[in-house]
Amino acid sequence: MSGHPVNQALRFLLEMATLVAIGYWGWVAHAPPWGLLWGMALPALIMVVWATLRSPVDPSPAPVPLPVPGWARLALEAAVFSGGVATLCGVRRPSLAVVLASALALHYALSYDRVVAMVTPRSPTKDPSEERNPHALKD
Repeated sequence: MSGHPVNQALRFLLEMATLVAIGYWGWVAHAPPWGLLWGMALPALIMVVWATLRSPVDPSPAPVPLPVPGWARLALEAAVFSGGVATLCGVRRPSLAVVLASALALHYALSYDRVVAMVTPRSPTKDPSEERNPHALKD
């Protein structure tokens, strides 16, 4: 179910909402000259780390610039998403935090197949394409 277009759209919206929440926290929680820096730099840094640290066993079609184990990628996602929820609580927006947390729970419930694939130990292979398609013809 994780590959369904509606679930992928939900994931994208959750990623954007989390970045907006963290940027909003940076803007509101800090004094004017630093608020702009926190509000823009922290989400930008998170985007770079998010896009760089990928798992080769993740079923998404995106390239893997810096491979990490599946459990490490899920830990990164948990840290970023829970940070978004926490920052909403930190700026006294608990109702938005509950909505974001509920939508995240729904997304990960629908993405159970991705979560299982990410935490299941795999034997190392030389070619990542063999991992995704074990029935491929060998030369």
